Amino acid sequence: LERFLKEDAKLRNKQGVSPHAVESVLGFPGDEDSATLDSVEWTSARTGTLRFRGFIDRIDLSPSGDTALVLDYKSGKTNAYANMDKDPVQRGKRLQLPVYGLAARQLLGDAVNIKVAYWFVTENGKFATRPPRKPGTLDDMLDAFAPVVGTITDGIGTGLFPANPGKDGNNCRNCEFKNLCPTRREWHWRRKRNDPRLSAYVTMADEEASR
Repeated sequence: LERFLKEDAKLRNKQGVSPHAVESVLGFPGDEDSATLDSVEWTSARTGTLRFRGFIDRIDLSPSGDTALVLDYKSGKTNAYANMDKDPVQRGKRLQLPVYGLAARQLLGDAVNIKVAYWFVTENGKFATRPPRKPGTLDDMLDAFAPVVGTITDGIGTGLFPANPGKDGNNCRNCEFKNLCPTRREWHWRRKRNDPRLSAYVTMADEEASR
């Protein structure tokens, strides 16, 4: 706890912000102890209108109110969040920050500069932030967010739900239904991944395709 308080003070001092809202409920019914925000709407010609909901750990503000830092706490290690400076949404796996950034913009207004970051708040994560060098800006995140969300929704709209186990089965690690899949799921994925109907998805999501 003492280490967290020291690291928290260090982060706030470095970014020039202090807590404005914590445990904000986004698009769910709230209670007396939490701030409740409307669900975030994302609209584009490609996706139509989508609504997102979630729980925002923290929104900090600068004294002037012109800059906000949205933080999403993480309790593990940073390994799975590498290269976020190059790929901020991690091939479609990390969409929380742009969604929560949009919620902050919805709350605070378009004139506020929104920055977003994952913060690893334990000794395991060494109190690091990701993206690594500095928090990402919402606008930069949205540049990566828009095409990824378009690819995902296009696939859903056409009924494409490829069972991609990922490198070393990483995508299946926490799946509650993995025992229902074929034991040779990696072999099945290698056979199916060259189907032209999956080309946009493979380009976005498959680690081998990104090398």
